Amino acid sequence: ENILDMISDKAPELFYDMDEYFINDEKELEQKKKNEPEITLDLVKKIVQWDKRNKRLLPYEYKFMEALAEGKKDMTDKNKYIAGLNLKKIKKFGFEK
Repeated sequence: ENILDMISDKAPELFYDMDEYFINDEKELEQKKKNEPEITLDLVKKIVQWDKRNKRLLPYEYKFMEALAEGKKDMTDKNKYIAGLNLKKIKKFGFEK
């Protein structure tokens, strides 16, 4: 098995942007969070359904979202953050809640 496949299965968050960690202004960070929708299990399921048809997420991103939707991964703050990144990505391709 390829090492990148193992990493994408075990720790997909390593592949995501870390922009939020570089925001120095507290007000800017709070404003960004207010504009983002709450990540719920229902929303994750809708994302998975949409991406199954449209195939805009990369394979490791899709697997991550599918695992969240199926309950194989917990809805931790970290996982919600990652799901939010995937949501931002597919919104660019026409996904609407």
